[in-house]
Amino acid sequence: MNEADLSELLSTLSSLPEELQRVRAVAPALAPQLDGVDALLERSLVQTRAALVQEGTSPALAYDLMADLHKSSRLADNPFGDRAHFIIGNRRSGTTLLAYLVNASETICSLPENMLCGELAKCDSLLRLGSMVLPHLGLPQSGLYPRLGRMIDELHCEYAQRFGRQRWIAKELFSSSRLDVIDAMFDFRGKFLFLHRHGLDVALSCFQRFVRRDGLPGNPRSGLYLMQYLDEWVATNEAALDFAERAGDRCLQLGYDELSHTPEVVGARVFEFLGEPWSEQVLPRMAQQRIRPFMGDNLTAQRGLAIDAGARVPSWHACPPELLRSLGRRANPMLERLGYAPL
Repeated sequence: MNEADLSELLSTLSSLPEELQRVRAVAPALAPQLDGVDALLERSLVQTRAALVQEGTSPALAYDLMADLHKSSRLADNPFGDRAHFIIGNRRSGTTLLAYLVNASETICSLPENMLCGELAKCDSLLRLGSMVLPHLGLPQSGLYPRLGRMIDELHCEYAQRFGRQRWIAKELFSSSRLDVIDAMFDFRGKFLFLHRHGLDVALSCFQRFVRRDGLPGNPRSGLYLMQYLDEWVATNEAALDFAERAGDRCLQLGYDELSHTPEVVGARVFEFLGEPWSEQVLPRMAQQRIRPFMGDNLTAQRGLAIDAGARVPSWHACPPELLRSLGRRANPMLERLGYAPL
């Protein structure tokens, strides 16, 4: 029995006690024959209410899990066009340079870090309430996702258009565990650039950068504070790589070393993936851009935007071998998944 039929039955049963009272008043002689009917009616009402609650949302409006699992677009039209793009990965992995590289394209504007998508994707109370309430409005349980995406798209497009651009790319570095929600918000039509860097490079860079600014990290799992940033790198890249594999050809994986050493090769791959023309003028145009606030890495303002293609020896190579073995027990599985040699 569907929700509409159960609701109609509940309405009918709810009106019967009043009708029974009328019968007793009009025909007292029938009252003995009606003994027990009230109790039976009450049990029927309880069972019908339970069935209605258990039935929940009608199948037509129920959450379509298979769309999530297959990352299949739910909307018949495409309200997002080819505008929505994201940079994902861990902080201190070169994502700011990548953002400025994409910003040197003809039609894509790199947005200041605003974290709107990620914060909405992490707002469980909002998403849960939406899935409960929308069916009462005749809308599917998953209908909140694209509505949030449209709001974000409108805000991002408004910013991009100030720079004469039609498309945008946003960094989402702090919501790696919710990338599937962000993907659903844009109806599984967005494209993602996943940039990764060696875990110890990232951990050392984070320590040198953020301890100076913020002090030692809180709630460390050990007195070896470097481990805090390495743990962050493992968790972030594990979630991002898992997502990249699920997203398939809508996610391009890139290495920071390749971006640093062969920017013209990696840049051409990125632009082809995003549907942008590549030319020899892109890198010079990138280097000549004005540094904008809230792009993520203040050191970029000091060093400039020219990508350093020179080889370098990572500072972690000088770490004691005993320390590297200890860190490797945590980092090696993720390092190897990303194509790096184990420690």
